[in-house]
Amino acid sequence: QRAKEKRWKLDYAHGLTHVAMGQGMVQDKEASLAASLEAEKLFRETANEFNDASARDAEVEAGYRAGGVLKWMGRNEESLAKLRATESIAEKLASESPGSVRRQDNLAINDSVIGDLLIAMNDIEGALKHYRRCYEISQTQLTLRPNDGFRRGRVAFSSSTARTGRIT
Repeated sequence: QRAKEKRWKLDYAHGLTHVAMGQGMVQDKEASLAASLEAEKLFRETANEFNDASARDAEVEAGYRAGGVLKWMGRNEESLAKLRATESIAEKLASESPGSVRRQDNLAINDSVIGDLLIAMNDIEGALKHYRRCYEISQTQLTLRPNDGFRRGRVAFSSSTARTGRIT
């Protein structure tokens, strides 16, 4: 019975992440935020209740999506609080599993989203700190997977800000 409950929660939470993205595409910010936050909650509950590492990773992913939606809504302080909480989890997971591509990517993506938010909040130095860490993580991942176009794109973007310190 517990396995069924876990499967149901995970499937529902994954569905909510798709709903959140769809709502974002049709510009329904409130619905996108609500779905992101509910997915994050369900992933957290599943991770806690079943000691599920994949659910914990998905919690981080839902967290930085919710932070991005809050930024999009102009709720910058709430976004920063959400992203900082997510950053704390992502840092812990990435340090526990330095070989995990997903966990390293989650930390890099969260850093990129925080960098974007800090730019919007006119904190250039704070943004650069996060862009630099995103660059370092992405560069390491690209070294391990040199033909990965996603990582090449992230390195190209983050290097333009991380190395030069110029925000364009």
